[in-house]
Amino acid sequence: MPASLHVKIGSITGGVGQGGSRCSKSYLPVEDIATSMLTEVGSVAVLVTDANKAAEWYRQKLGAEVAVQGHWVAAKLPRSNVVIHLCGKNEDWEDDRPGGQTGIFLKSDDKDKTYRELKSKGVEFDVELRDAPWGGGKYAIFKDLDGNKFWM
Repeated sequence: MPASLHVKIGSITGGVGQGGSRCSKSYLPVEDIATSMLTEVGSVAVLVTDANKAAEWYRQKLGAEVAVQGHWVAAKLPRSNVVIHLCGKNEDWEDDRPGGQTGIFLKSDDKDKTYRELKSKGVEFDVELRDAPWGGGKYAIFKDLDGNKFWM
């Protein structure tokens, strides 16, 4: 491949700590990217005490599409390609347990409206909607029924 051909790998919007602002662009030459590189995030696991109960909460409160196949219980937000695996207790947890920061940032077209809607559905917020001190807009942190915290 020509040395002048580059692939864009950056330009992330709405990430945690970015307040919805655009990160700087980053480019790598194509020849530096292996053909077997990972290409996207398919799912993220969130530990829950009862996967079926959690699935119902994610469906009712967040409007997620829910699928259950044995142990695999998944929730997917309508316009997302990433699946949240609602992972019930199993031997792989080791000393892990539900609750605390997930590090997951959920996007919204209208944070004020989404915040009001979630509040009206009884969703508990650890951090109420406010201007981000780092600039670039507003953010809030809410909890699911197991205390797992999500940024929006």
